[in-house]
Parts: sequence; structure tokens; C-alpha cells
Amino acid sequence: MAHLEYIKYSLSIVRKAETTLSLLLKKQPDEPRLENLKYHIAHSRHQINLIYRRVIEHEQIPHNEKVFSIFEPHTEWISKGKAGTPVELGLRVCVLQDQFGFTLHHQVMQKQTDDQVTVPMAEAAKKRFPTLSQVSYDKGFWSPGNLEKLEVLLERPVLPKKGRLSANDKKRESHPEFIRARRKHSAVECEALGLIPRSLLRTTQELT
Repeated sequence: MAHLEYIKYSLSIVRKAETTLSLLLKKQPDEPRLENLKYHIAHSRHQINLIYRRVIEHEQIPHNEKVFSIFEPHTEWISKGKAGTPVELGLRVCVLQDQFGFTLHHQVMQKQTDDQVTVPMAEAAKKRFPTLSQVSYDKGFWSPGNLEKLEVLLERPVLPKKGRLSANDKKRESHPEFIRARRKHSAVECEALGLIPRSLLRTTQELT
């Protein structure tokens, strides 16, 4: 099978690299460039193992074992769910902007979902801008716990609920200030950042 031949050939190259590394370490044990060689050898073996398991053993590889970039190992698979760009590779960046479009705070999201940064974003912005009274989020940032914490931190958290609304939720989301903030927030769109596309998720807030 072609895949087995490819794996055997790749392993022979890796073994040669390991032999060379061993010889170089005896001569120059403190050479920093050899750490880079170690790193790529380890990645090579990992990729060979994944290919064997996936193609030969027909195993479904767990998502957390997949590597999307050897040179930028922090790169994540981001499912956008949009026509034309269903997937992007990179990192999501949550950006908090004021009503004039100035960025007040941002957070790079490594292995985090939107609802995990809801409160930290508001807390960090509030620390830098004590007069912050309102923050508007998308539904992806929702959780009951997040709303409870934001209600202590802010005068009016604009956090729309996912799913069916209770009577209290309807009352909260029908408030004129809530509606005004949501309408303004709807003008903000997701964009791509960097050479490797990074999903830019924004929230808006007002200083009063």
C-alpha cells in the first residue's frame, strides 16, 4: 500500500535525523539550534503516528491530538459555519470597543469558548475604565452564571439569552436601553486577522 511505503520512508528520514542529532549533541550539547531539531523530530513522529492510525487502522483521531500548524502549534480549527468560509485556522480574538470604535481591551482566546471570556473581558475593562456601565454581547457569550456576575459588575449587561425566553428574560431584553445597545451592536461584524485567518469576535460597550 502506498501509505505504508510513505510511512516507512518517512520513518527512515526521522531515524537519520535522530542519529545526526545524537552525534551533534555529543559535540555541542549546549547548541540551542538542536532544540529546534528535537522539536521537529518529535512532531514528525507524531504526524507519522496519526497517519498510521487514521489511514491504516481507520481510527477517528481525537480533536485534541490533531496539529494544524507545526510552526504555530497554538493554531486552532475554528468552525465558522458560514457559506464560503466554513472553517478558519488561527486563534479567535475577543475585542471590546467603545461606541466610537476605539478598542478598550482584547483577549486572545486559546482553547476557550466565548462564554468563558464574557466576565473576564468586562472585569478587565472595568478595571481600566471604572466608569464603564454597560457592555453588549452576542448570544454566544451567554450563560446564566455570566449574567449573574455581570449584573453585579455593571449597571446594565446587554447579554441576550440563548433559546427560549422566560417572562423575566423578555422583560429584560425588551428594555429600551437593551434594544438600543443591541441595535448598535448589530453593526459589528466578524472579520479575519493576520496572515493565518483569526476570527475576530467583538463586543461593544459604552462609557457613561
